[in-house]
Amino acid sequence: MAQEFATAVTKFLVESGANAKTTGIIIGTLFPRYAKENYKLPRQNIENFIQESATGVEINDLPILDLGCGRRNYRNLFSQILDIPEKEIAYVAIDHFIGSDDMYKKSGPNVVGSVSKIPLSSESVGVVVCTEVLEHVADDGEVLKEIARVLRQNGKLILTVPGKYIPKHDKLPYQVDYHRYTEVGLSQKLTDAGFSNIMISDRCFNDLQINIFANAVKT
Repeated sequence: MAQEFATAVTKFLVESGANAKTTGIIIGTLFPRYAKENYKLPRQNIENFIQESATGVEINDLPILDLGCGRRNYRNLFSQILDIPEKEIAYVAIDHFIGSDDMYKKSGPNVVGSVSKIPLSSESVGVVVCTEVLEHVADDGEVLKEIARVLRQNGKLILTVPGKYIPKHDKLPYQVDYHRYTEVGLSQKLTDAGFSNIMISDRCFNDLQINIFANAVKT
């Protein structure tokens, strides 16, 4: 019963427009066990999805572009799956800034650039991994077209966006949260950008949609 009540309060807060900080404080105060046990679930779902998708990547798909890479979390995963030393794998990691902590210095982006104008040649990569980025750009349709531009024909897109009940999370001045998506709406955006073989799924916690995942191929 407590979990159902906590879920209902979370839904109310998000639908009322509460941001991630406010939602976290309220849920953490009222339902500390619920918050502690479930806080990492959306991220765990993303990690599982990327791992599942990565198993479909082959040597001929290289190089890989990690767009909006943050701390470049997935290079090691792909190197293990493809049995290539991490330092040798053809892996381009792009983000619009480099953080100041030691982790960024060791495993942050190796290219600084905008996702709206990717600083790579057309048809130069075989896979694009884009996790929790699309919602942070105002021109998300144009970003998808840019992704299609840099992908080779039949190149693969591995994409994640937050579900409906992940509260907005701005980190100004670097990050603004513009969008939430439906499966139908995201599929249409991918189609408009030139993708096919689109497979979209979601993950829910109780009746809260917390993740949306997509795999697609450039036509």
